[in-house]
Amino acid sequence: MQLDIMIGFSTGCFYKSLGMLDSLDLLRSKRIKAVELNFIKGVRGTPINQLDALHFHGFDYVSLHAPIQTYGHNKETEETFAAINVLHTKRPLDLVVFHPDTVSDFSVFKGLDFPVAFENMDNRKTGFKTPSDLWPLLSKDPKLSLVLDVNHAFTNDSTLKLVDMFYNEMCVFIAQIHLSGYRNGHQPLFQTRQKEIIKSIPTPFLEPIIIESILDPKDIDRELEYVTNVFEETAN
Repeated sequence: MQLDIMIGFSTGCFYKSLGMLDSLDLLRSKRIKAVELNFIKGVRGTPINQLDALHFHGFDYVSLHAPIQTYGHNKETEETFAAINVLHTKRPLDLVVFHPDTVSDFSVFKGLDFPVAFENMDNRKTGFKTPSDLWPLLSKDPKLSLVLDVNHAFTNDSTLKLVDMFYNEMCVFIAQIHLSGYRNGHQPLFQTRQKEIIKSIPTPFLEPIIIESILDPKDIDRELEYVTNVFEETAN
């Protein structure tokens, strides 16, 4: 059974060997239709507001992972939001992802032009790891959504019942999935062979899946094939 799944990659998958623009070229050459622009560590190489619509030719879905910084009523937040807005006017972003544990004042996210999502955190963090942590935040504003990181969920609960909880209690908020293997970070699934992480994502589903495994560019086909095969195996 063939599944109609939108699977893409984060440009951060290739940070060890490729810059932003080269990562986009690689994904385009592989006819990948979904991409997440990784700016977790801020502006390195290609600034957010210097990207152009032409850089996204061939992609149907483009999200952006915002820098890890303190978000609140400060100059740094204003500058980051301004840079994202510049890109959003050139090529409307489908989603902009933030880590909620870095936010000092959530009111700064009200009234933004670009769509905002918060991500569930891993076991290194003190909060925002479970549905009960995130429900009070997301339920206050219908414009906010959730990026469900199944790697992060696995670090908190290796049985992956936590993923079931997110789908059962917060499925209406889930706008995107982050997927990768886990040994001590974001390892390739074709190496870890952790089928259970992939199978924890219910099928059928509508959310784009963004692979975050740290990869050598030559291994992109192996990772995509492994993930796709497991999904098809699960559906049969």
